[in-house]
This record gives sequence, structure tokens and C-alpha cells, in this order.
Amino acid sequence: MSDWAKQDKWQSKDPLTWARRLKKLRPFARYLQQFEAETEVPDKSVFGSVSYRLPPHIYTDNEVTELLTAARHLSPEKGLRGVTYETLFGLLASTGMRVSEALNLLNHDVDLKHGMLTIRQTKFRKSRYVPLHPTTINALRNYYSIRNTYVETTDDNAFFIGSRGHCLGQPLTLKQVDYTFSVLRKQLNWVNRGGHHAPRIHDLRYPNLNKIQTFFKDA
Repeated sequence: MSDWAKQDKWQSKDPLTWARRLKKLRPFARYLQQFEAETEVPDKSVFGSVSYRLPPHIYTDNEVTELLTAARHLSPEKGLRGVTYETLFGLLASTGMRVSEALNLLNHDVDLKHGMLTIRQTKFRKSRYVPLHPTTINALRNYYSIRNTYVETTDDNAFFIGSRGHCLGQPLTLKQVDYTFSVLRKQLNWVNRGGHHAPRIHDLRYPNLNKIQTFFKDA
């Protein structure tokens, strides 16, 4: 199992990455050991402790602006896809929301009149309100206006939707977002400053929000 842990898709040389892989496998190995006594249960000390979090990639203002610009020009140039991802990535950077929280937003959760988001049933099963900067409100209004020229929506529809083929009008999925972000990240060729294999979309939660709040103005 130790050899398996070293064969992650990123070909990592970091023992902490291997330790995290073994940690995920350990409960299954214990379960299987009930039926096959010779099943190996990986020891916690093999690659060391995994009790601490890896540092995130802290995005600079310029990197966030580069990401929004690249998203805006996603093909097709004049379609819905570009403005969708530009707005989504900008919202994450300007509010510190989790990706899942943004994707779970329904139309009635987005109050553009009062500049407020309602986040329902968060990670800890609590709801909360997120106030928006005026430039962020304008960006959401722009996306909302463009989106509504492509599909008919109701209050109970997802705010962020897919834009191509059978996905048009359907809730945008984390898999779609991860894929698009990965493509743009490679295109932008950032230098990784975090502890993970590469800058992650989740790391957009960590910029200096006081500085980044107005980035929509220049995007």
C-alpha cells in the first residue's frame, strides 16, 4: 500500500501527499480486514502526520484580474460561457465564499436590489447572509441580464448555469468548474506559492478581501 500511495496522478514527491492518500484508504482496509484477515492496514506513522493543513496559494490582485480576463474570453467569444465563469470566479474572490456555496445559489438567494446573498445550509448546516460590494452587484446584474437572454428562469432555478449543449440552463457543476479552472490555470502559467500541487480554485477564498473587493471595476 505504501507503493500505491506514492503513485498519485501528480507524481508527487511529498511524503505528506502520500500520507493523505493512505489516510483515505485506511478505513476501507480496516473494513476489509474483517473478511480477509491478511489485509494490510497502513500504519499512521509510515509517512508521518497529516494533522496540519497545507498553506494555500495566495492570489495577487494581478492574478485574479488575469483569471477574470481569461475567463471572459472563453469560447464561444460572444456566448454565455465566458461571462458565467468570469462572474463566478470574481464572486468567489470578492466574497470568500466556498465554490459549493456559489454553485448552490438559487435566483431567490441573490438579492441584487439590496446587494445581499443568502447562503443556505452551509458546511456546518447553518445559513448566513453575505453582503456584496457595489462593483460585485453590478457584475452579477450584468451576468443575470445576459443569462436571461439564453434561458427562461424562475426563482427556484440555479443562479449559475451551464451554457453548452444539453447543459444549457442546468445548474453548473463542480466538475465543470474544476475543469475550466484547470484549463485557465495552465494557460496563465502561474508560479505556485502554496503547499498543494498547484493553485486551486478553493484558494480564491484567501486573498486580502479589502483589496480585492473592487477588482470587478478593472476587469
